[in-house]
Amino acid sequence: MQNIKDWKPTKIINTGKRFKPNPASISIHSYYVCNTYLKFYIDYIKRYASGKLLDCGCGTVPYFEIYRDLVEEIFCTDWENSMHDNKFVDAYSDLNTRLNFESKFFDTVLLTDVLEHIYNPSNLMNEIARVLKPGGKVIIAVPFFYWIHEQPHDYYRYTEFTLRKLCEDSGLKILELEPYGGYLDVLFDTINKVFIRKKFLLKVFMPLALMIKKSFINRKINKKHQNKYPLGYILCAEKL
Repeated sequence: MQNIKDWKPTKIINTGKRFKPNPASISIHSYYVCNTYLKFYIDYIKRYASGKLLDCGCGTVPYFEIYRDLVEEIFCTDWENSMHDNKFVDAYSDLNTRLNFESKFFDTVLLTDVLEHIYNPSNLMNEIARVLKPGGKVIIAVPFFYWIHEQPHDYYRYTEFTLRKLCEDSGLKILELEPYGGYLDVLFDTINKVFIRKKFLLKVFMPLALMIKKSFINRKINKKHQNKYPLGYILCAEKL
């Protein structure tokens, strides 16, 4: 990872007790969804990241603080014309064509909130399989019920069935795949995006939404409907 000493927290911050969304860096409209998926990202990264890690579509490397003490080496790749600052990139890659790394090089590939921006996802999955060592793992997270973003490079929303097929066709065996968020999370995220435009409103909205999320009614609704109304999916797959 280039210029590692210049890295600073962006999307998330470490309070000393836990990681949480960083209101100084992320859009106010994205606070709820980030708060929802973050615990899943942390869990998967802590359980599966090891060895040489490739942060694919790295952007500002927002999850560096989570995985930096879990891995031996960190490599970053992104588009040369990325909308983010490219100061941490080790090698530029056109993610629709080829990853500029040798085959069987990485133990872990992290691909979070990137795959929906790839118009040739099958090729990228094949490339990830190519650069992974046998037994290496890829952690993938994608949105499902989510607004159009980073236009015009927003191409897909994936179901769990498509994700399974993409992994299978690339020679990757899924170890875990689960939805994050549920029916009320989709509703609350929509309210956050459409109606919450001031920070003081967010301070009122978030505690109320989280209180409702913890209720028995929401747990019952989620148990019944989460697979039909996910905010997104996260998975870990292994190269055979």
